[in-house]
Amino acid sequence: MQLSAEGASEPEAAAEPAASSAAPAATDAQPETVFYEGSGSNAELAISLLLGATLLFLPLTIASIGQRLWVSYKFTNKRLVVITSSPVLKREVQVEYSKIKEIRSAPRAFGLWGDVVFFLKDGSRLPLAGLERYQEIVDYVQGKLD
Repeated sequence: MQLSAEGASEPEAAAEPAASSAAPAATDAQPETVFYEGSGSNAELAISLLLGATLLFLPLTIASIGQRLWVSYKFTNKRLVVITSSPVLKREVQVEYSKIKEIRSAPRAFGLWGDVVFFLKDGSRLPLAGLERYQEIVDYVQGKLD
């Protein structure tokens, strides 16, 4: 009897992924449109360059220049993509909106730019620093989660 019970549960489990894989195929039918694409904030870069004249802010200036040169963000109607193309690290992170559990953001420099952290359902975090139009982006992604 146990064998038949286990055998009965296995086909049900096999049938569920087939049904769930049909749902993404239906959402893939619509074309992917870009909501926002760009790198870090222009205001952050300008302020960092001005403050870079002091030795105290020089490491932050170098980090801001590096982020501006080698990190880009892309938000579409289906996912968000973070592309790092530095000479040291080349990486592309893609996250579907269905995998996001929570979004937190913080304004910087009186709201000229902001930082956003995406908390994923698997327990990991994806921080994005220095985003222009960060509040629009948070509102857009939050709309995709609801």
